[in-house]
Amino acid sequence: MYKFLLLFCTFVWVNGQNIPLLGNLQKILDQKGTANIFITLADGPEKFLSGFLDQTFSTHAQQVESLTRGLQDHANKTQQVVINLLNQFTAVTGENITIQQYWITNQIYVKGANKILILMLQTLGSVIGFIKEEIYAVFGPMEPKLAELKDDEYTWGVQKIDAPGAWALQDSLRTPNPVVVGAIDSGVRYTHSELVENFIGGDYGWYDPVGKTPLPNDDNGHGTHTMATIVGKNVGVAPDAKWMACKGCQTDECAQSDVLSCGQFLMCPTKPDGTEPDCSKVPRIINNSWGNDGGGDATYKTMIIAWRSAGIIPIFSVGNSGPWCRTATSPGDYDNVISVGSSNSKNELSQFSSKGPAGGLLLIGGSVKPDLSAPGENTLSAWNTGDHDYRRISGTSMAAPHVTGVVALMFSAKSNMTYDEVKKNLIDGTTQDGKRPLIICEPMLFKFRYPNVEFGYGILNAKNSFLKTIS
Repeated sequence: MYKFLLLFCTFVWVNGQNIPLLGNLQKILDQKGTANIFITLADGPEKFLSGFLDQTFSTHAQQVESLTRGLQDHANKTQQVVINLLNQFTAVTGENITIQQYWITNQIYVKGANKILILMLQTLGSVIGFIKEEIYAVFGPMEPKLAELKDDEYTWGVQKIDAPGAWALQDSLRTPNPVVVGAIDSGVRYTHSELVENFIGGDYGWYDPVGKTPLPNDDNGHGTHTMATIVGKNVGVAPDAKWMACKGCQTDECAQSDVLSCGQFLMCPTKPDGTEPDCSKVPRIINNSWGNDGGGDATYKTMIIAWRSAGIIPIFSVGNSGPWCRTATSPGDYDNVISVGSSNSKNELSQFSSKGPAGGLLLIGGSVKPDLSAPGENTLSAWNTGDHDYRRISGTSMAAPHVTGVVALMFSAKSNMTYDEVKKNLIDGTTQDGKRPLIICEPMLFKFRYPNVEFGYGILNAKNSFLKTIS
């Protein structure tokens, strides 16, 4: 074995490419000897995804099935050389590494890669980079408080955005369309009284990439809270919608390998053990109340391009790094997602709500983020400690589910909306009565006006956006 490695390392020294180790990967390797890495291939899925947009399909299910099959075929073809080398390495050295292939981004994950393996991989012309596994987080709740659900005390946020007005319009429709909402979060207590009746079921409604648990569970509470705000029977914005979920955040941390596994599951759902994929079960909307500590990180850009190509609406919290400017977090700062800031019952921007602009100054190419704001303070919703337990918590994690719920209401009226239509109806339905924050970023002629990089285009209004959808 050692003779083989000596000969191979000599070959690497002669033939290896100068492939950079991105981030602090080199430092981790020097300190620990191994690292969890993602291998980036030269032939990524971007070209395929770009060409896919020109195709038309008779049904949404056919669209997603064709897209998934194309991405999987591309990954299988372009990843095989790398997989062969990894298998050879483990066979010869006996090293204990874990290998996971991802078709949604055409990357390969290796848990426990050492320097010798990386040197071997650098000999392959199909490999252009290595990066350590990124660990994001759910946006932690601010000031969690015990709460009780009372008959006369529905969540203020549901009332503030006039969800009851949208429900009345929804009831006037003869045949509302069934809508399925997905989420990447810490899981869901599916037996909670708010959620048990509209869970789509265990066969294609749940995936835990680590535990492979057969039914939804939540060790944190964050995922239960956000899902009930979207579809809860008493506290939800869209109580008639159905839900499914993926445990991309095992506690309060969201490992890149788990998030990408969830990204694939929600684009083409499987059974809880990862078998028998059925792309027709794809949700129309995915709520994401997680992100990094700062902006400008493109780790999930390709995954979201794939979601968008599948007709999925990605909704993200903008982050809890306020009140300072240019604090919008990734992926909430991406130009291909709908990002949400937090407002309170007085139409004030929450002090913790992250602000834009994203990608630079507005006058030189930066973009407005968040896109809009929604109630995110003192939000009452379900909790994971019992089937009738509730908490009041604050954060942009609580704001994004309000928007996700409104989009579910909109899809119940018009099932074939595009991303651009959804975003336009949301923006056109907002109210511009948010109060000027103490700290404003890039004021135009020293005036506070809309759109801005604090509230975005305004504060969410469910009834207005529903009317825009059906008009």
